[in-house]
Amino acid sequence: MKVSVIITAHNDVATLAEAIESVLDQELKADEVIIVDDGSTDASSEVAKVYDEVSLLRQKHMGSFSARNNGVMMAANKWIAFLDAGQQWDRDKLKKQVAFHQKHKDVKVSVYDVPDCLDLESALAEGRVESSAVMIEKKLFDQLGGFDEAFEMSEDDELWLRAVEAF
Repeated sequence: MKVSVIITAHNDVATLAEAIESVLDQELKADEVIIVDDGSTDASSEVAKVYDEVSLLRQKHMGSFSARNNGVMMAANKWIAFLDAGQQWDRDKLKKQVAFHQKHKDVKVSVYDVPDCLDLESALAEGRVESSAVMIEKKLFDQLGGFDEAFEMSEDDELWLRAVEAF
């Protein structure tokens, strides 16, 4: 299972390195890591350039939903996982989500919920889903049209509800 990780950053010079390292230090390595710098005016892009293992996409400031959508367009793999630069992953996040999808081949979206993974519908029933916990099949993301950039907040919740309706 090939996974692309999309890390979004906007003026996150203080936390971006830790976010990147939490992805690079995964027990199960991502096949691709893309940093989308959403118009930072600090040195966020310079931090990303330090890591040979990542690709950097710079865009004018359009918001995290646009950054995620553009990162997914750039992604080459079947599965997409998101991380915001102000957050970090547990070391076994990708390993557990990949194992979950290998066991539940019909599930197109999972949510890492320490210490386990849930399908999206179960996770939504338990409360709000954090984008940094989600892994989604790229094909489904594309079919849904990605994040609705017209939303100024809770755009991720809106996408997850559309995903549940789709299956």
